Amino acid sequence: MNWFTNQKIWVRLVATIWAMLFLLLSAMIIWAYVEQKANAETQAQDFAGSVHQMTMASPYRHDDHRFDRATRALP
Repeated sequence: MNWFTNQKIWVRLVATIWAMLFLLLSAMIIWAYVEQKANAETQAQDFAGSVHQMTMASPYRHDDHRFDRATRALP
């Protein structure tokens, strides 16, 4: 630390600014990564829910006999 205090004021100022810039940018990148991951998980859950809802809202179900009659080949 003695080396740092013996430097000129502009050198200390520039070094401090660069150190703070490095720390803040690193924190912002990590924060953006965490938020993007959380948003992706939420979006995937919402998409899975909407696909499930569309599937369940289908007018033809496997136990629906109208579907069998509609798709049966004509004699």
